[in-house]
Amino acid sequence: MLQEIIWWGKLLVISVFSAAFFSVGVSMLIGSYDLKNPLEFIAVFFASNFMILASAVGILYPAMQIFRRFRQKEQQ
Repeated sequence: MLQEIIWWGKLLVISVFSAAFFSVGVSMLIGSYDLKNPLEFIAVFFASNFMILASAVGILYPAMQIFRRFRQKEQQ
């Protein structure tokens, strides 16, 4: 029972932090279009896209783990 609570807690923490980083990445992406210097725009643009990509993986990982767990319970 304790292992199951830890498993759900771990996935919840990963999801919450990933969602926070996702929102920061999106706000950085929107803010990058206000920059005047082209070099700063490119740096911030690609950094924000990397943050969005990494946090999307952090959001998909718990979703896939939960889907796999429910699917295994259905088959038993």
